[in-house]
Amino acid sequence: MKKIALTGSIAMGKTFIANIFKQFSVAVYDSDLAVKEIFEQQPELIAKLFPECYVDGKIDKNILSQIIFNDPQKRKKLESILHPLVAKKREIFIRREKYKRTKILVCDIALLFEKNYQRYFDQVVVASAPKFMQNKRAMARKFMTQDRLSSILKLQMPDHKKRIKADKVVYTGGNRGSVYRQIKSLLYS
Repeated sequence: MKKIALTGSIAMGKTFIANIFKQFSVAVYDSDLAVKEIFEQQPELIAKLFPECYVDGKIDKNILSQIIFNDPQKRKKLESILHPLVAKKREIFIRREKYKRTKILVCDIALLFEKNYQRYFDQVVVASAPKFMQNKRAMARKFMTQDRLSSILKLQMPDHKKRIKADKVVYTGGNRGSVYRQIKSLLYS
């Protein structure tokens, strides 16, 4: 079974690429979705550390992000809880796909290089787009501000370094058809 890691900085088109892989019937694991599930299914884990984020029985991600972007120690505490749980969910996904004799799977992991997870994969694909397009996409997101975007980017490896480390770069700055063709080529060449 070939294991492909999909990564890229914020607003580079990872989700779009993951959806194209799904169109080709490739099994895709989404780390962001795993985090969302943890927040929904086990909010008490986060509420213990960050009670101010526990509002109306759920985690207010807007409040949480303000805290973790301003306090590196609290961010590390949160990561120490989330990352092992997300990794466990990923391992279960990979085992399940192996059992199903899946030929290719993709794991969408935003902080792949930052957390040194690339060593677990056969191929690393990086989503990349021009800086102006990344900024435009990010700023269109709910609750995004220029300060928040800057904080996020400071935590992520720069795009040009990710491209150097990649086995394959998928450029998402063009049209959708171009991205589709790049994924098709990656899968069938």
